[in-house]
Amino acid sequence: MHRPHYHQEFALVEAAENWHNDGVVWLLQKEDGPRADCLDGEALLRASSYGNTSLVRILLSADTAPRADIRNGLALVYACNGGHVEIIRLLLESKFPPSVYGCVIEEAALPGKTDVLKILVNSQWY
Repeated sequence: MHRPHYHQEFALVEAAENWHNDGVVWLLQKEDGPRADCLDGEALLRASSYGNTSLVRILLSADTAPRADIRNGLALVYACNGGHVEIIRLLLESKFPPSVYGCVIEEAALPGKTDVLKILVNSQWY
């Protein structure tokens, strides 16, 4: 099956990985451009993993925003792993289902992640 936006979807993910926020915004605004939730939310996963707070905000506010629980909450797991506190807050505001929470708490309970653990335990989902 041919997907007309296939190459643009990969361009979106690569731009997210390389902190090219202007490129992501341009692609999302194109009339025939990729959706923010393309490729199972891979752009959100990479932005969360690398600590790109402004891009996470852009992707979550897009008309086609990826669900925060996409891929079993990997964006939150990646943000917790990196200690990206502001991204964790943004993702939690996106209403994670409680089922995602178990593996995230395990990640936050590792040494050196006290700030992350505090945010998670004080969130509405705990």
